[in-house]
Amino acid sequence: MLQFMTKKIIFLGMFAAAMLFVYCGGKNDKNSTKTESEETAIPTGGAAVVGDPDWRNLTIRWEGNKCGFVDSTEQWVIAPKYDWAFQNFSEGVVGVLYNDLYGFINSKGEWVIAPQFDEVGWFENGIAVARTRGSNSGIDNHDYLKNRGKCGFIDKSGKFVIAPCYDNADRFFEGLAWVTQNGKCGYIDTTGKVVIDFQFDLSGDFSEGLAFAQYPNGKKGYIDKTGKMVIAPQYDYAGDFSNGHAKVGITDGEWDDMKWGMIDQTGKIVIPIGQLPVSKPV
Repeated sequence: MLQFMTKKIIFLGMFAAAMLFVYCGGKNDKNSTKTESEETAIPTGGAAVVGDPDWRNLTIRWEGNKCGFVDSTEQWVIAPKYDWAFQNFSEGVVGVLYNDLYGFINSKGEWVIAPQFDEVGWFENGIAVARTRGSNSGIDNHDYLKNRGKCGFIDKSGKFVIAPCYDNADRFFEGLAWVTQNGKCGYIDTTGKVVIDFQFDLSGDFSEGLAFAQYPNGKKGYIDKTGKMVIAPQYDYAGDFSNGHAKVGITDGEWDDMKWGMIDQTGKIVIPIGQLPVSKPV
């Protein structure tokens, strides 16, 4: 799933297992001693464009502990001056980490959205997940998760089009995105309307009309887009549906002891548990 990709993989907190994707990132060192002017400084664009600036042809590269982007001839198009960046551009922009804050640049290295967020996702259909700045004093502080900013969705001007009122959020799949409040997962639509109430301990992205949801018994089942349970919670792992099938697993404890099987969208066993070749889901 994932969604909020970050350098420190801290986006999901207690919901890390739900992300594939999470994603996730926060500031690298919130105990930084930078001055206020250093913290708010913004770099002045990328290196001179010496190759093709088409964002589809740009690839991230590292030089020391800084990253930038090269073209198909391996020439720098965007100078390596960022602390971290997404691997790829999406919709003409890419999220980068600069001075402990995330913003977005275009294929020339120009700021489209100035660095101002603790975490961001990538743009799809004109919007992206973003987390506001938190009040915590350091990433190693035990209160970090409690003191994080809130998640919402921004447009390409950096304006929140869905208010930042969620503890965690993922990008939209099939028109719905899972979000969390007070330790429970629910779903919103692209207008920000809650369409499935906050009731699950963990939940996943919709694929082929279904998403996994974890219940208080610790087991995962599947719900439809109304929130109705259509496959009872009985699995320790529940994958996304593809071509009508989903990989599921059951274990007595350790991940390495997981026994795998395959089900269809009605919950019918297609490959019995324990008979699917051992492999870990991506």
